[in-house]
Amino acid sequence: MVDLSEKHPDNLYPYWDSFIGLLSSKYRILTWNVMPIIANLTVVDFERKFDEVFNKQYSYLGSKYMVTVSNVAVNSAKIAVNKPY
Repeated sequence: MVDLSEKHPDNLYPYWDSFIGLLSSKYRILTWNVMPIIANLTVVDFERKFDEVFNKQYSYLGSKYMVTVSNVAVNSAKIAVNKPY
């Protein structure tokens, strides 16, 4: 799914809300997997939906799980390019 979101983000963007729902999953693996998908979809996020979840995405920088923090950091470059404001 991550590869698909990178190659064809416009095809997955209609499912944005489903991906955002996974950002709050009680299963960390789902949260980790959805972070790069969300970052990839920001390139086609002309409706600025990411703005609504910015704080949620970056709240994970305070996580006690290094993998979670790493996922936020790794995907931040792509988000910064697509959402420089």
